[in-house]
Amino acid sequence: YLIMKIERTKELIENGELNFSEIAYHIGYHHPSALSRQFKKETGMTLSDYQQLDKWDRIPLDRI
Repeated sequence: YLIMKIERTKELIENGELNFSEIAYHIGYHHPSALSRQFKKETGMTLSDYQQLDKWDRIPLDRI
């Protein structure tokens, strides 16, 4: 379930339509900082770091 949240977060970042706070609430976190901490713990990078990557690395949700 956690991997699904992380990969959905990546997908929403790549989409570029929502800011980080909106993504956090969309994913089900009550506080954006909770998503930030979890994302960094699981991926080793911040949300901003992921957003700025030249090539995104995401598992498609239908493959999880």
